[in-house]
Amino acid sequence: MPSRRKKKVTALRNVNLVPLLDFIVAVIPVLLLSVSFTEYVILDASLPVFADDTNIVQQEGQEQKKLGLTVAITDDGFVVGGTGGILTVDGSGTLIKKNNGKYDYDLLNKKLAEIKSNYPEEWSIIIVPQSDTKFQDIIMTMDASREKIDIDGKGIIKKKTMFPNVVLGGGVL
Repeated sequence: MPSRRKKKVTALRNVNLVPLLDFIVAVIPVLLLSVSFTEYVILDASLPVFADDTNIVQQEGQEQKKLGLTVAITDDGFVVGGTGGILTVDGSGTLIKKNNGKYDYDLLNKKLAEIKSNYPEEWSIIIVPQSDTKFQDIIMTMDASREKIDIDGKGIIKKKTMFPNVVLGGGVL
């Protein structure tokens, strides 16, 4: 039978806290430096507005419908559409197919530049990705729609703003 005597616990005296303090002093600057290299990016995107065909803009006594430009990201490529249905640019159709399994952002940029030349007062575009579309593909599509970059013969870069108001639409394709 074990003895019922209480064991005497010796209190810790003269605890050396120097190694613990050295560790804390070394870790705090490392944590502070890692925070300064973190960069956050905020993209302006608004929800699509549900409206009927009564969105008519009055300009100099003429009625003009808004374009309602939409770019759908599908497995086959990009489909460019508008309020009046699917747009055709120079008769070549609206499906911008993938090139070697990758989206052709340069061709999309050219098509959107042609549309912008026909609708210079339009500033908004709706991007509708499929549910399995990669985030990087959505961002690259947004970049291709925002501005057109041209380099002239002298090497001067000219940027032309096309559709800076990007709206992400959710839909089932």
